[in-house]
Amino acid sequence: MIKHLVFDFGGVILDLDGVHTGYPDNLAVIFDIPVIEAKKLWDENKTSVITGKETPKEFLARMKMEKGFGFDLEDGLNYWEEKNIIAENRIDWKLLDLIKELQNNYQIHMLTDQIQLKNGASAWIDRVDNLFNTILRSYEQGYRKPFPESYKNLLQKIGAENEPNTVLFIDDNKENIEAAQKMGIQGLLYQFKDHDSLQRIIAQE
Repeated sequence: MIKHLVFDFGGVILDLDGVHTGYPDNLAVIFDIPVIEAKKLWDENKTSVITGKETPKEFLARMKMEKGFGFDLEDGLNYWEEKNIIAENRIDWKLLDLIKELQNNYQIHMLTDQIQLKNGASAWIDRVDNLFNTILRSYEQGYRKPFPESYKNLLQKIGAENEPNTVLFIDDNKENIEAAQKMGIQGLLYQFKDHDSLQRIIAQE
């Protein structure tokens, strides 16, 4: 029996337009290097930024010092934030209406990998956040998907350590779903705006 619904943010609530992360593209411009090199740097360093051990500004400053990149730090950070502004029309408000209905029968949570960039959502983000009993952002928690610690932390925070099978995790990334299932959590691999798949699995309860 499902008691907890846990939603990812990007690709589930937020439209990513088919791009899981555009950070390497952003960094290629900031650092003035090819995207393939920027992706390598990001892959080597992203865990520290995603888990909040390093802020985006600290990461940029370290890259500037270690690699000798000639960009202006404040300009680089401002560019990165501008490129990651979340427009209100990229949110699936219909899904959020469904989530509001589901509050009557389930505890509703969010588990999301995020870095600490200003995203321009302050005018409307409360309409999203207020629907969730628990919001676990990676840079605040110190853990990121798909590592087991992220799911252990989730289960602890929502009080489901001894009954992970009562948790349904909804994510657009297959690797994240498989990692959750290894922890005993039920998983739904979700495509943006595929409300029917969510309603079907809930109807089976």
